[in-house]
Amino acid sequence: MAFFGVSTNLINCGTPSPSQNAESSEMSPYQAVLVSREVRLRGLAAAQKNYARLQLEYSSAYAAYQQLQADVAAKAKAVDSYFEGQEAAAKEVCEKAAAAKALQLKEGGNDYTHPKYAALVAGLSSDRRKAVDELLVPYFIFLNELTSAEDALWAKHGALQAAQEVYNLWGVELQAADWQLQSMPAEPQLSSERSLAEIRYLAQRVAEIRKKKILKRKKEKTVVRHLVDETQTQDSSSQPPAPQRPSKASAPCLASFAICNTKETKKKKEKKPDFDASSWL
Repeated sequence: MAFFGVSTNLINCGTPSPSQNAESSEMSPYQAVLVSREVRLRGLAAAQKNYARLQLEYSSAYAAYQQLQADVAAKAKAVDSYFEGQEAAAKEVCEKAAAAKALQLKEGGNDYTHPKYAALVAGLSSDRRKAVDELLVPYFIFLNELTSAEDALWAKHGALQAAQEVYNLWGVELQAADWQLQSMPAEPQLSSERSLAEIRYLAQRVAEIRKKKILKRKKEKTVVRHLVDETQTQDSSSQPPAPQRPSKASAPCLASFAICNTKETKKKKEKKPDFDASSWL
């Protein structure tokens, strides 16, 4: 069973029965109030969602009602302009015939089946029959739709008001639960659990901040390394080319040249005369 979109089980679960109290004897009064507050909070959210849905439906129904009002006003103006200056009895007969045809179209028929209205139509001229089909019948069809739309709009309005009252009641119940919690001393176990939860949250935040810093440092190192590589590449491209090492083919020639140079040096040392000190005496 539901009460304006909210289950009665959800409403009644805030006030446990004696059997439920016996089964949940391990629950402390503070925890029971916490559970009751959670139930009221969920009921408030459900009532708010239901109210928003009904408000949207009411807005759509009101827009359709306004459109039908404009259509009916336009059709009524055309009918008045056509029957202006004519006899009231002729207009009354045409309106009765048009109302009968509109009713038959609504019920699925497409002809004048009633003998009374068939006789009325038979006595009309072709011009007035055309006016009945093109002016009065659409007017009565839109008028019937306008009446139905007005009834639906009032129903939506009543449901919207009821949803607003349910939402206000859930708000009052939630406020009462909050006041009750404020007047009750918090249990040490719940306080310690709350402290542990806060510590876990802070530790998680610290870990996230450290992770972000590490990723930022890695990114900066990667950028610096990339810049250094680009600088070295530019420096190496701007320096003159290094002298090339001799190839293996020219190595024997260089070796023979070194040997010849060594032999000539030895010959010069052998031909050099010894120093004679007697010539200075």
